[in-house]
Amino acid sequence: MPAGVLIEYAEYIPGTLAGLAATTYSRVGLANRHRPLFNTIVTNVPGSPEPLHFAGAPMRHYDAWGPVWDGLGIIHPVTSYCSQVTVSFDADRDQLPDPALFTECLQRSFEELRAAAD
Repeated sequence: MPAGVLIEYAEYIPGTLAGLAATTYSRVGLANRHRPLFNTIVTNVPGSPEPLHFAGAPMRHYDAWGPVWDGLGIIHPVTSYCSQVTVSFDADRDQLPDPALFTECLQRSFEELRAAAD
């Protein structure tokens, strides 16, 4: 689904209502009553193509984060800032006990992809 469509839908769902739904989902243990529909999410959040500043200081880098809730094992927020793409991740420690190894695997995969593209 295009990001623009998701943004349009988000305009109709108040943040308070979305937060209440997520809290209720966790509080009553709904994740324990069905198989998860998915266990990972990859986002695409375009950032500013122009440099940003805070109190005169330039922002050098941007790392995104995302929520991990019941039934979700890992989320990969993919962002951009000034023509630089960053892949971050947040995970449930029970489902991803060694994030350093996962980081190494992501880096090796990227290097293999870059070598194949050259």
